[in-house]
Amino acid sequence: MEFWQVYQKESLSSPWLIAPQQIENNLQTWPDQSLLFVIEPTQDPELLEMAQKMRSAIKLTERLLAITEVHPNDLANFKNDVFLKKMIFFGSDYPGLLGEIIHWQGHQVMKTYSLMELQNHPELKKETWSHLKQFAGL
Repeated sequence: MEFWQVYQKESLSSPWLIAPQQIENNLQTWPDQSLLFVIEPTQDPELLEMAQKMRSAIKLTERLLAITEVHPNDLANFKNDVFLKKMIFFGSDYPGLLGEIIHWQGHQVMKTYSLMELQNHPELKKETWSHLKQFAGL
């Protein structure tokens, strides 16, 4: 089975994920884009597509989970929305340890492998999938 199909299949049975009907019921109390994927800037459309597929795999829409490109050196200047609740950093140069939840600038954040690392080392995708499931269920 292809990797993204496994993502989709496992996400449907994950106890950490919010069921689509729960999302619909909570839209009034859950601000738009309260979750964020932070990726390193890229010109590679395949890497952006990978991030979008990950968002789909954890059953969150563009409306609830935004994807933004911020270089790790620019984090000090990164202005985030006050409604933002959780972020996942894709890349080893971001703060924290892989898979660890930390508090950064008043938000819960987690770090996982960069999209480039995932593209070059597919064996890391399984661990990243566990990070994504944990992130979605914080």
